[in-house]
Amino acid sequence: MPERARLGRGARGWPAGRGRLLFYSRSADDLVHLARSHPDLQRELCARRPVLLRIGAGRRALSEALQLEMLDMMEADERRLASYQAAASAWAGIWPGLAHEIEGLPLLEAHARLIERAEGVLPRGVRP
Repeated sequence: MPERARLGRGARGWPAGRGRLLFYSRSADDLVHLARSHPDLQRELCARRPVLLRIGAGRRALSEALQLEMLDMMEADERRLASYQAAASAWAGIWPGLAHEIEGLPLLEAHARLIERAEGVLPRGVRP
């Protein structure tokens, strides 16, 4: 395994081949090494991480695919963060009045009111 691939792992090491192939490895050299060590696992995981299909296409093609994968992840993060920001803005708009409304209420009653007001304002889940 190339020295630069080992350097970033630190003392604790990385997860076994599955996690490294699927999530953690962003190095073309590391992915080539992993594919050689775990060819069946690489084939199995291609549907979940399409960049693994480029391992046999050469180092440059794999590196380019990794760059595109990184850009896709960054764009997905931006969409996810925008969703959280939209939810936070909606809540911030009602919070001042709600804070005044629940002031002095017993905890369970205040909590029930918060939940009631959150319905329709805050999403149950935020998706990109």
